Amino acid sequence: VVMKTKYYRSGSNALLMDYTKTLLFAHLFTGEKKYLDLALEQLHYILGRNAHNLCFITGFGDKTVTNLHHRPSIASGLEIPGFMAGGPNQFLQDEPIKAVFQNDSPPALVYLDNKDSYSTNENSIYWNASLALILGYFSQ
Repeated sequence: VVMKTKYYRSGSNALLMDYTKTLLFAHLFTGEKKYLDLALEQLHYILGRNAHNLCFITGFGDKTVTNLHHRPSIASGLEIPGFMAGGPNQFLQDEPIKAVFQNDSPPALVYLDNKDSYSTNENSIYWNASLALILGYFSQ
């Protein structure tokens, strides 16, 4: 992935999708395939080619996020498909993460599929908007 270690923070997957949009725009403006290929690699990370072997989008793949920090899902007991989890966050900002990881844990590994881990497993509409744009681009 194109992420620097220091950027594994709350919403790291959203930041990765922002970088991916930049790569797609570079492809649009230059026509160079290398940007498209690199953008696709970032999407592969979100879809499961990552240190967790986990698809960060609820309801997709054989191993996917199932315990999103999403109040409607928690209240209904149903995991709504199509939400992207925030992703790894090296800064240990909630109790479930602090119970499992230490300050020297590899940043890309600091993730829990736990409804109480808001710092790694929350979602956001604007994060999903970037994901929707990228998926739409590759569906052409």
